[in-house]
Amino acid sequence: MIDLDHVDSVAYGNLWEGRCHRMAALGHASFWEALDDFDRILERFLHDVGTGRPASRIV
Repeated sequence: MIDLDHVDSVAYGNLWEGRCHRMAALGHASFWEALDDFDRILERFLHDVGTGRPASRIV
């Protein structure tokens, strides 16, 4: 089990889009359970990485 409230409280130095991404009511394989939603997030991430878009910094 993972305490997601604890994960949210960690001060990250560099986080894509400035937040942790969650897909509600899914198990450990969200890429199978919600393929379209997962693909949209993955496509945005790959686009940002491919174009060199800087991640949001959290201080």
